[in-house]
Amino acid sequence: MPGVSGIEVLEFLKQKNRYQPTVVLSSYDDIKLIKEVIKLGVKGFIAKKCAGKHISNAIRSVIHDDEYFGPSIQELIIKSFAKKTGLNGANKNQDGILTSSLTEREIQVLKLIAQQNSTREIAEELFISSNTVETHRKNLIKKLNVRNVVGLALYAAKNDLV
Repeated sequence: MPGVSGIEVLEFLKQKNRYQPTVVLSSYDDIKLIKEVIKLGVKGFIAKKCAGKHISNAIRSVIHDDEYFGPSIQELIIKSFAKKTGLNGANKNQDGILTSSLTEREIQVLKLIAQQNSTREIAEELFISSNTVETHRKNLIKKLNVRNVVGLALYAAKNDLV
């Protein structure tokens, strides 16, 4: 964008309380940039090299108040998270079984979230209401002590649920 950066636009919108659900399409796939735009409330991020395959899914997800991060971006987030925390299966017992207090249904929802399914798609898959999916999502975020759906996806990937 000539004369102004995407970060500056996001900061301006946030300051003016005029934020709209946003998908970033960037040729830069730097983890620092990704973290910065997530902090500014961005709901989606796609690398330009993958845009053709993912842009419509990203827009649909964001419109439905879900998040969407392209595969290469997810990989960067997961690698950064794993490197920062030094996680290597710490939430598993000797047999590789999750030691958290997740219910079977929560694990099903978590797997579907990590596969980038929307709330509606998860509800249809599991034959439950969208409100129930949202309740499970909130409970998962609280139980796993993560901040958002990206944290849930990272947890699922780290624990080989996807």
